[in-house]
Amino acid sequence: MRALAIILAFLCTAPAAIAAEIAIALTEDQIAIDTNFSGARLTLFGAVTGVDDPEQAIDIVAILRGPETQFQIRQYEKRKLIWAPGSAHIIEAAPGLI
Repeated sequence: MRALAIILAFLCTAPAAIAAEIAIALTEDQIAIDTNFSGARLTLFGAVTGVDDPEQAIDIVAILRGPETQFQIRQYEKRKLIWAPGSAHIIEAAPGLI
């Protein structure tokens, strides 16, 4: 009970987190991926506002993904002397390629 009171006192006196606003952009909006694709270079740039101390370190995480699509995969099974595709497994809402 005493530990709970200490934790509650700590949480009540902790400073509130201030939400910063982030404006971002990419140098490339779309990347074409075909048979000879060997990679692409992306530059993510932007500005952060609403921070009290501009010297404060801020962690930013960026997630780039393609449009959601449905994939169907099959595992090959050995049937007597040959390998043949087995039953299909459908993966819903997987990030796809453009």
